[in-house]
Amino acid sequence: MRITFLKLNKPRHYDYKPVFYDPKKEEMEERLREMGARETSTATIREKIRTKWHADADTTKKQKSRSGMMIYLLIVLMLLYIIFLT
Repeated sequence: MRITFLKLNKPRHYDYKPVFYDPKKEEMEERLREMGARETSTATIREKIRTKWHADADTTKKQKSRSGMMIYLLIVLMLLYIIFLT
């Protein structure tokens, strides 16, 4: 058996958790709250951006194909004109 005259306490734990303030994050959260609960997740916002991007890309592809088709059609018509009327 051990006899002690002075009992030493264990040192206290330092349990400090810092709080960080990010003004950009606060502004974004405020904007998301204003937009409403249905659009708060970033996944839905990303999906909307992606669909808009693809829709814009599809329209530009359609416009390019239409203009290419018109050029080919004009060339064929000019060749037919030259062949049959000269």
